[in-house]
Amino acid sequence: MSNGGGLYVTGSTSQLSQTSAATTWSFTHNLNSKYVSFETYDTNDYVIIPAGIKVLNTNSAEIYFATAQAGTAVAQ
Repeated sequence: MSNGGGLYVTGSTSQLSQTSAATTWSFTHNLNSKYVSFETYDTNDYVIIPAGIKVLNTNSAEIYFATAQAGTAVAQ
């Protein structure tokens, strides 16, 4: 069955550790895909929702927060 789209499974995951609080996290994930999924967590492992995510190219993105945050981002 097809939905008219493409399914690409690579099993790749990249992780960013943002140790100092910042409103912009620069994430070079090197997954060679423009549209990846992101999850962001604070330092207590709670999921946090960014104000926005800008895809820069197939290997990097910027994650924006309204207030400075430290934590972890995962791209898949």
